[in-house]
Amino acid sequence: MLFVVKIWKAGAFLLTERRLEPYAQHLVRIFLRYGELGVIDDYEKKHYPIEAPDPIEAIKIRMEEMHLNQKDISTAFGGRNRASEVLNKKRKLTIEMIRNLTSDLKLSPGLLIKDYQLAK
Repeated sequence: MLFVVKIWKAGAFLLTERRLEPYAQHLVRIFLRYGELGVIDDYEKKHYPIEAPDPIEAIKIRMEEMHLNQKDISTAFGGRNRASEVLNKKRKLTIEMIRNLTSDLKLSPGLLIKDYQLAK
């Protein structure tokens, strides 16, 4: 359980810790050491970068989040066979598929337009 008290004073947060998880304790120490959220954000971006998934992985993640299976979204691909080919990276996404997936899964078109390698 994380107990963090935020008090706004002179542009800084004061944190008090009580029964913090080890990771949270580490974050509190970093915060108290560097004193600004911007520095912590920079530290996390440098040491723990998060890459955007490729379009197919993004689709699979969203399907999992929405508790959908391949059959449920096959119409967005133009049929079950086409959905299987795309999700197994044997065929590229088309503009029409991207339009359908953007509206059905609420994914960013910019994410789906990215290029990715086909499986061999």
